[in-house]
Amino acid sequence: MAIVLLFRKWYEEIRDILYDVKRCKDMEMHRNSRCWCGSGKKYKQCHEKFDEKIREFARNGEIVPDRSLIKSTKDILGI
Repeated sequence: MAIVLLFRKWYEEIRDILYDVKRCKDMEMHRNSRCWCGSGKKYKQCHEKFDEKIREFARNGEIVPDRSLIKSTKDILGI
């Protein structure tokens, strides 16, 4: 029974990662597009390096956070 629960949790984590990767592709972020975070900066000057690190972690099998968990300074100050 424990093996089934472990497999289910692993499956759900992988499914979520693949969904996030698909959603990122659907957003069609180009280097000169405005960044997805809403800062008004170009993607290449804002989150491109960060997103590449996240993709590298995902490729290595790590569990990565969804973009909705990422907060800006403005979001943090409003908490």
